[in-house]
Amino acid sequence: MDIFNMKKKLLIIIVLGVFFISTPFYAQILKGKILDSETQFPIENVNIYNKTTGFGTTSNSLGEFYLNKVKDDTDSLIFSYIGYHTETKTIAEFKRESNLILLQKKIDGLDLVDVSIKTLNDKINFQKLENIPKALYAFSANIIDGELFLVAGNESEETKQALKLLDRYSDMALNDFLKALARRPNKDWAKYNSEIYSYNFLDKKWGKIKSSIKPRAYHNSEVLNDKIYIYGGKTLSTNHWKEYLPNQVEIYDVKRDTLLLDETNPHLAINFASFTYDSLIFLMGGSIKEFENTKRKHYTNKVHVFNSNTGYWKELGSMPEAKETSGVLVNDVFYFIGGYKGEPIKSIETYNLRNGKWKRIGELFDPMSRPAIASKDERIYIYDNKRILAFNTLTRSLREFKIDIDIYEPKMVVYGSDLYILGGFNKFEFKLKPSNGFYKIPIENFKNTKIEKQRTFDSL
Repeated sequence: MDIFNMKKKLLIIIVLGVFFISTPFYAQILKGKILDSETQFPIENVNIYNKTTGFGTTSNSLGEFYLNKVKDDTDSLIFSYIGYHTETKTIAEFKRESNLILLQKKIDGLDLVDVSIKTLNDKINFQKLENIPKALYAFSANIIDGELFLVAGNESEETKQALKLLDRYSDMALNDFLKALARRPNKDWAKYNSEIYSYNFLDKKWGKIKSSIKPRAYHNSEVLNDKIYIYGGKTLSTNHWKEYLPNQVEIYDVKRDTLLLDETNPHLAINFASFTYDSLIFLMGGSIKEFENTKRKHYTNKVHVFNSNTGYWKELGSMPEAKETSGVLVNDVFYFIGGYKGEPIKSIETYNLRNGKWKRIGELFDPMSRPAIASKDERIYIYDNKRILAFNTLTRSLREFKIDIDIYEPKMVVYGSDLYILGGFNKFEFKLKPSNGFYKIPIENFKNTKIEKQRTFDSL
């Protein structure tokens, strides 16, 4: 090693030594969050005071705070806000509770009168909006700069011929029933959509993009740099009877209103999970084959990652279980909600992007195959079959509410402080029909609605 490098390293050591000697041991920052214990909404302007050091701060509009001059875990923190009970916690206790404080409202005589008068709604109120231009399900939906994009999807109707024949000819002999069923196969003429529809949240109007993609359904799409990347799903043969898994990625450039085609997609699957993280797009799981006679599926647990900077794909390990699934990214953790593997799934699982670990954190109240999922801040909203769930990822509480929207497998997005549910299909006695419904749900309506079911998971 030359003299210059030795002097350089010695200088670095001296500078670092001076820094650590001159910097107090307690010069660290403590981060936390404060929520209302009942509504679990953030509380702004809560006073946080370190009783040991004398330093304090207040929470912001998200309920978050940052406290300097923290000495050690025995320091006592005092949390106070008008109308709420004051909480005192040591830093050690605060950390054990995931840096989260739940403040309880004070209830005096006047409050008791208000509570007795106020009644909660049995179901969440919503507003019906202008129908989407085409009744669809199994499409994808993305938001860019105040505009919602609905991409392709299934516009077919499906008739359940076996049930229809049983109802019409209940006294038919078995052999005759099987012959009649063979003449009327339980499969309708399929039709997939190729359009990209847009909805402007400001103008509240639907439109249609001039570019159209290859007709496909059961796909996903993700947004990067104002481009919509459309992956996977199924396409149809010319006669609409055979189905294929396309290996092309179609890319719609929103700013330029142009469509590009990439011939490389290693994740050939339907009903899979996907999300964007920085410049990466992750595709996970799904089913890759359906056996015609038994309707049995072949599932995959593969994980593929696309790097938009290099244009290259990489296979990144495997999911713990091969299945159809969907979910949403909250901060650095992706949450898998329900899914399907021969039957609907109840589990909620996570994949932590910071450490690459998978974890099963709890269960839904009931199994769900393809719920509609969206997130706002730390909350995940889940719609399935006339019920909507709210899962707080910080407090690990899961709550279920009723809602009078009777559609199956729609999509759900968040814009501003509202949820939007669109598309899906309606179930009739012998038929499934695509829906063109479009609904708006103010998130604040949850706190005015009766909770049907509730549970809290153990620490994540």
